[in-house]
Formats: sequence, structure tokens, C-alpha cells
Amino acid sequence: ADCITRGGILAEPRSLHVDQFIASHINSLSSPSTFYFVGANDVAEEGTWRYESDGDLLGYTNWPPGAPDNADINGFNEHCLSYFPTLQSGAVWNDVICNYPSGYICQYGPKAPAFGGASCAGSDTALSACDNPACSDACSANPCLNDGTCTVINNTTRECACLVGYNRPDCEECSCWASDDCGGAICPIILAVFVVLIVVAVVIAGI
Repeated sequence: ADCITRGGILAEPRSLHVDQFIASHINSLSSPSTFYFVGANDVAEEGTWRYESDGDLLGYTNWPPGAPDNADINGFNEHCLSYFPTLQSGAVWNDVICNYPSGYICQYGPKAPAFGGASCAGSDTALSACDNPACSDACSANPCLNDGTCTVINNTTRECACLVGYNRPDCEECSCWASDDCGGAICPIILAVFVVLIVVAVVIAGI
């Protein structure tokens, strides 16, 4: 849900390039010690792994020997794909129970910037890791548009300081037909009307 809120999805390792990038990103963390969920599972049918975003079958896999094993953990089976950091091989694929308290990797599309500590993967993908539960910074997703500045309030909420001509809460462009507080900006449509009136007045005076 957090990845979707940020404008992305759980990362999908659909190729060796993306797989290696995700693993290297996890390996670069200062103290990786948890599973990191990504966007694939076999919840619908055991052994049939599909991507969560579109339901497509996994065309690329990189399971280590012995995985997936669908182990029974206190009555729960392992149906979700994750990366697990190992000392010997770095981050590797592993199946894990889907309600395991863990981290996750988000993936963003071509139009999303690499915000909040995300890193670029190639030319059209940005990835970020979250060590659950340390994901409470309300400004981490850079919600303020049009160069607005985000400030965290009381550790839970945030507020955008907007440039002149843009409106809260997220510094959207002001609507000249609404009673928006645009920080003192002059509405260009109203200004255009004034100019037309002045021109008409000059023409009439000339006549």
C-alpha cells in the first residue's frame, strides 16, 4: 500500500538487470537484516508465481538451490517473493509468509523522480528500500508539487510551503475560477481581461 501511495508498485524483478540492481541496493544497506518483499506471489495456486501488478507469470526467476520451499511457519505457508540478505551470497530470492513483519522494495515508472532516497535503475525505473517500520516520514515521498517545500509536523503530518502562484495542500496550480489562496499571485486570465478593457477604452477614446 505504501508503494502505491508513493506512486509506484512493489518492485518486480522481471529481468536479470533489475534483479541484480535490487540485490545490489539491498547489499549496500548499512545493516540489512530482514526480508524485503517484492511484487510476486503464488497465493492463487501453489507453485505458480505471478506478478502482483498484472497477474503475469514470472518469465524470469533466480531461485537459489532449495527455494522456493513453501515452508510451514506456525501454520502459515510461504507464498510471497522476497529478497533475503546472506553473508555468503548477498541478497537472494526467498519465499516467505505474506504477513511476515518485513521491509519492502518499491518501483517507480518513467515519470516518477528518484525521490526519498530512491536510486535509478537504468533510464526508466527508480527503486527504494524501506526498513519496516522506519517509514513514517510524511515528507519522504516529496508530496509538494511545483518546487514546494515539505515540513514534517509532530512526526506524523506534513505541510507544504508553496511558491507564489501555487496553492495548498500540495502546491497545485491555482484555478482562476476558484477562490484559491495563491499567495498574492495575479490571475493571468483576470490580467488579460484588464488589458482587453484598456485596449477597448483607448480605441473608443481615439474614435
